[in-house]
Amino acid sequence: SDSVSAQIGFNLFALGHRQHYQEKVYQEIKNVIGDTGRDITMDDFNELKYLFQCICETGRITPNIIVIARKIDIEIDLCGYTIPAGITCCISPFAIMRDPKHYDNPEEYDPEHFAPDKVRKRDPFAFVPFSAGVRNCIGKI
Repeated sequence: SDSVSAQIGFNLFALGHRQHYQEKVYQEIKNVIGDTGRDITMDDFNELKYLFQCICETGRITPNIIVIARKIDIEIDLCGYTIPAGITCCISPFAIMRDPKHYDNPEEYDPEHFAPDKVRKRDPFAFVPFSAGVRNCIGKI
C-alpha cells in the first residue's frame, strides 16, 4: 500500500541520517540472521526488537495521516463540554505523537521512545500513526 511504502522510505531516510541508530539496527540484524545470506523469516523479524522500535519511531515522527475525523453518533460529555450528535470531531496524530506528556524530547528522533518499559507506561492512544480503533489503516504497524 502507499502508506507502507511511504513508511519504508521514511525509515530508510531516518536511519540514513542517523548513523548510530543505523549501526545498532545493522548489528541486531547480524546477530539475528548472521551472514547466512538467507531470507528473513517472520520469526527473525519478531526478534528484531530495535528495528521495530525504529519503525515505530519513524511512524511517530512522520505519520502517514495528518487528521483523524470521526462523526459522533450520540451526544457525549467530554471534560465538561457537550458534544452533540452529528458533529464531526478531528484529532491530529502529529500533535498527539509530539506531546511531551507522552514522549520525552518529542521533537527528537529517538527509538528509545519505544523501549518496552516506556510503551507499557504510555496511553495506547498516544501512538496513532495509522489511526486507531475499528477503522484503522490496513498498513498498521
